[in-house]
Amino acid sequence: MNNKICLLAFLLCCFVGTLQAQQPIKALKNLGDQYFEAANYNKALNAYLEYHRKKPSSNEVKEKIGICFFETNNTRQAIKYFNYILENEKNPEPTVFYYLAKSNHAELNFRRAINYYKLFLKSTKSHQYRNSAKASIMRCATGMRLSSLDKLAIVENLGENVNSKGNDFNPILSPNYENKIYFSSSRLGNMGGLRNEKGEADFQFGHYTTDLYSSKIINGAWMATEAMSSLLNSAMNDVALAFNESGKVLFYSKSNNLFSSEIYVDTFKVSEERSMIKHKFVSPMIAENGDGTPFFFNDTIMLFSSRREGGYGGSDLYEMVFSNGNWTAPRNLGAAVNTEYDETTPFLAKDGRTLYYSSNNLNSIGGFDIFKSKYIDSKKEWNKAVNLGVPINSAGDDLYYKMAKDGLKAYFSSDRKTSMGESDIYTAYFKTEQKEQSLRSNPIAFNLLEARTTSSIASSAESAEETFSGESSIFNPGGNSSSTPTRTFTEDEIKDYSFKPIFYNTDDDILSSKNIMELNKVLRLLLEYPDLKVLLTSNSDETGPAKFDLYFSIKRAEKVAGYFIDNGVSPSNILIKGCGSNYPLAKNNINGEINPQGQRINRRIDLEIFNTENFPVRVKLDTPTVGSYMSDTKWNYYNSSIKGISYKVEVAAIKQMYNGEVITTYPNAMIESSPNTRVYSYTLGLYKTFSSADQLRKELEKKGITEAKVIAYIDGFRPSKAQLMSKAGQYSDLWNFIQYQSREK
Repeated sequence: MNNKICLLAFLLCCFVGTLQAQQPIKALKNLGDQYFEAANYNKALNAYLEYHRKKPSSNEVKEKIGICFFETNNTRQAIKYFNYILENEKNPEPTVFYYLAKSNHAELNFRRAINYYKLFLKSTKSHQYRNSAKASIMRCATGMRLSSLDKLAIVENLGENVNSKGNDFNPILSPNYENKIYFSSSRLGNMGGLRNEKGEADFQFGHYTTDLYSSKIINGAWMATEAMSSLLNSAMNDVALAFNESGKVLFYSKSNNLFSSEIYVDTFKVSEERSMIKHKFVSPMIAENGDGTPFFFNDTIMLFSSRREGGYGGSDLYEMVFSNGNWTAPRNLGAAVNTEYDETTPFLAKDGRTLYYSSNNLNSIGGFDIFKSKYIDSKKEWNKAVNLGVPINSAGDDLYYKMAKDGLKAYFSSDRKTSMGESDIYTAYFKTEQKEQSLRSNPIAFNLLEARTTSSIASSAESAEETFSGESSIFNPGGNSSSTPTRTFTEDEIKDYSFKPIFYNTDDDILSSKNIMELNKVLRLLLEYPDLKVLLTSNSDETGPAKFDLYFSIKRAEKVAGYFIDNGVSPSNILIKGCGSNYPLAKNNINGEINPQGQRINRRIDLEIFNTENFPVRVKLDTPTVGSYMSDTKWNYYNSSIKGISYKVEVAAIKQMYNGEVITTYPNAMIESSPNTRVYSYTLGLYKTFSSADQLRKELEKKGITEAKVIAYIDGFRPSKAQLMSKAGQYSDLWNFIQYQSREK
């Protein structure tokens, strides 16, 4: 009897111990589920990963981990978890196929995404995502078609100084300052803190409210953001909407949620003169009923989105005119623009005839895409809208597109999976000027071509007035990273290699089948001798503005670098230089006429192999032969100038495009970078003496470029400290640079 009692007591203790051990594990899953339901995927992911570490057998948790990775922009990890489930479970949940499709869709792997969407549809006859999957298949087909077209622009994230881990959206260009934007953001530090859907404080499951911010470019780089005045920002969701044409009036909205709100106007008077009373904007656009995303053109025309009755379905675009103290009744823009899906965030270019907007119709490649439509005066109607394609559009939601005054760039927000947070602000740099931003039409806008007689009784709104510096780590090809001792090779041991440049007509040609064949020759050598290093020097013709031409040239070299990296080359063994059209090998123009043959020669990426002294290889670059009648001396000047020692002046080392004007007003601009750092070093000048370069540095400092510094080169590369000292005996002018460096420190 005593033995039985002892056994029961032992079993009871084991049960209680097991139950106590399971309680915190179960609590982790419950906490993860709560965060998951509240769409707080970062916190849910942390809880699920801890649960998975202690109990790795749960496929349900693996699936939710995969979804959390997808929602937090880590599609590679999401795909890894979903594939594991497919490989280890006979009957996976249909959502595994669905999110595998979405993850591949987000990475623009359209064919693979279609296959998984079809597997999802096959695995279930009734599911809440079925209609979404069917539409996504059509959008993937659109994506495949658009991917083959020439790219309109290069797209760049504005970076960590502007964007956050929250929702950054609706960039608004300052009417008075070219290099300043305003935007809205839900991020840590906002005045409203964490709140639930009712607007109540919720520190555990809430989301940050939205405040107004601004940022500006200083010395070519976007600076850290600044929150707007506390007279604007509050505990509610505060969203910047637009400026009037003079920039003296800001329209903004306030709400407890982002779906209905009230619109106000604010003047940019000094704080002491501003009234605490908020002035409502009064018009037939009723924000409280869900009307939104207004765009003001010339202060007299407003475009906006609305779900009001009488539309084509979803949210449609409307326009109205301010005339004789009243706004006319809103008028739908018609079937060429609006669809049964949602159209929103309109922008009308300066010509008053070119409309940009976002739509999630089936001609998008995923979510909301940015479309363009032209108004035909003779027909008094819009033509069929055109999708702007990749990379401006993505598999995510691309919204709030606005073009800069110069027609060379545009800003928009996107939640694509390369974003830092929920949604980031991006810039599109166009390859050519968009002419619609340089023209004024007569009449100034499309809707003034016909008489408007209908007006609303609504009164008008009250009239109102109102560096980053990064360190680049650019390798010196002369420095051997291998422990292999230096040795000499006989002629019989040395193998000769010869490589041709990579020629292109459009950016899509860079990785053409012909160029891939040439790149594979280089690739085989780099893989056989992993300590060899490659320099990619990208050149172009004079087809675009110099600032953009320079930036596009290094982005083209990055495509080649990406191909090498994807096939096993170390990023630290690649250096890229963008020269733009500064050093043409052939004349782009002869006697004032365009020289197509010269342009074709200049559109190329040169490949050079370095660090060969310890290996039995000899490499030659096959530079194109150019007849004397169209030969340009600038390429020879560059190559002769970089022999031995040379100096340049670095004006910025940043992660985005440099927007300072000095790179177009001073000679010999260049960009250097390495995939290992992803920092763009912008340099000016090309001198053989330190004093000449230092003179330029001092001149730039007087112009406010305080970060300017002299950089020394040996045979075109930045030497290490040890190499500087060893070469100073050969090149005495290096002592001036060494002394300058010691003063700078």
